[in-house]
Amino acid sequence: MTDFSRLRLRANRRQYLVAPAGHTADAPHRRAPIFAIPVHKLASDFRLHALDQPGVLLKEVSIDGRKLELAHRTGLLRITTWISAQFLPVDESRSTLAVYSRTRYGSRTTNQQRIDSWLAALGAAKEETEPAEVQLDASPASA
Repeated sequence: MTDFSRLRLRANRRQYLVAPAGHTADAPHRRAPIFAIPVHKLASDFRLHALDQPGVLLKEVSIDGRKLELAHRTGLLRITTWISAQFLPVDESRSTLAVYSRTRYGSRTTNQQRIDSWLAALGAAKEETEPAEVQLDASPASA
């Protein structure tokens, strides 16, 4: 599974990263929104929405359900985009996430449009304006 704390963006432009400030080694393309729902609900809603999209397959999920690895295959050309997500609690009733979308072919614009539309569908409450204090569970079950 993707280790967001060590994530470094590649030199190519075929990737898009959304994350809380300071959560990844490199600055994200977009700061993660904060959702007015608990972390388990955000993880569930994101997973259901993603898997409802044509061509999206679940490749791996962590034991606690807070990390996902997905693949999105386009129709005719079958180009694969890999999407990693991690869901983070801000407090008991709010949460945020880190999402990394990348492809060998295509563009950042395609990755950005996909992820931004998924976040909009989930009803992002607001863009993060200050670094959120997120609670990271260091237990092996979350890896």
